[in-house]
Amino acid sequence: MSYPDDSSAMLLSVLDGHGADGSAVSSRAMTSIIAVLGGGGAESKRLREDPAAALTAAFEAAQTQLVAAALRKELDANHSGACSLVAYVREQTLWIANAGDCACVLATAQASTTTASDTKAVQSGSRYVARKLSMEHKVDEPNEKTRLEASGAWVRPAVYEANGELSCPARLYRCKGEDSRRLGPGLAISRALGDIDAVSCGLIFTPDVQKHTLQAIPAAADGTPSDAEHDAFLILASDGVWEFLSAQAACDLVAPIYARGGTAAEACKALIEQAQQCWKADDDEYSDDITAIVVFIPALLAALGTGIPLF
Repeated sequence: MSYPDDSSAMLLSVLDGHGADGSAVSSRAMTSIIAVLGGGGAESKRLREDPAAALTAAFEAAQTQLVAAALRKELDANHSGACSLVAYVREQTLWIANAGDCACVLATAQASTTTASDTKAVQSGSRYVARKLSMEHKVDEPNEKTRLEASGAWVRPAVYEANGELSCPARLYRCKGEDSRRLGPGLAISRALGDIDAVSCGLIFTPDVQKHTLQAIPAAADGTPSDAEHDAFLILASDGVWEFLSAQAACDLVAPIYARGGTAAEACKALIEQAQQCWKADDDEYSDDITAIVVFIPALLAALGTGIPLF
């Protein structure tokens, strides 16, 4: 979402619902977050002055709305929830707020290097290196597990096949020995919006907020783009993408499209299709929700009016 009153800022979000009423919870949460951070298309004063606090407050407001909606029986936020990832960009600064297992990945183009082999110089192309800018809140992540167990809950360990492949992820239960999702809550994530029934087990909606300064493409002496290191693109996606694709594999898929001057929409389509193919190869009858946003950073910075040219 762009802000008509400020062309230097933009808001992006990916939400992934789970549970029987996950779609309704996800939709309601998104509406609430946007209302707090950009209702009517205008940024809130708090968002301008303290983005991290404003993003956290937006998640809190969304949870309050979900609790109220559940009490009115408009939707079941007691046993359904939504993993939520929100990115706020102002000029060259990026804030990422995340609760759950959606993830934001940054691809940085490394500077081209020249190496000597015998008497010939060999030019190697830029390599795009992936880095996660958000934390995935799994129940067995050490800090998250400690908090959950401090509430009296039990984190059932992950189960692996004999060949080392994951058979079932670690899950959250009210007490040790429960092994059925019917006994609840049976969640594999430690943070989310909604999931009110799991709050007594230590689940929270508070997001982690990370800050990153985007590194633009520096111009060469003649005014053309140089091949120096720069932040190339962002991928914001639900766990349906990351189930079978690592951060680096996803970036390797997008990088050729970015490098040849393709569009972010084209790259996003390719990424989603690859994720779908991976799910089909694993199980021809089931696929998790696959939601993704791809943002080419040079185009983003140009659109935000930073004065950085769009190459």
